[in-house]
Amino acid sequence: MHLCGHVQHLFNTLYREMGIRIFNGPGVQIDLGKMAEDTGADIEIQGDIGYSTMRESHPEIERVLDKMLGRDLKDRVKLMLYAFAVAGTTPDNMRFFYEKAKEIGGIFRVKES
Repeated sequence: MHLCGHVQHLFNTLYREMGIRIFNGPGVQIDLGKMAEDTGADIEIQGDIGYSTMRESHPEIERVLDKMLGRDLKDRVKLMLYAFAVAGTTPDNMRFFYEKAKEIGGIFRVKES
């Protein structure tokens, strides 16, 4: 289910009452750690760092990544972050996003069962 905006209060209901396990679009306004606590380990979060963030400075990109990847989230749920390269996004910022996300969040492969 795609959700963006201020929807923190909906995750528990969507998970427990509707059985939704894949959430696309939660961004910087969502506390992903709390989202994981409100749902379960069997969810997948496809989080968006925000197109405007990608046009900002490296420290701002790093701040957003720290916020979204913190609280050992990658050890609790399946997590994928993405960003849109809109007008004004530099290739340097895209490289920085990729390298910093690898450093902060780690990249690993889930073994298929």
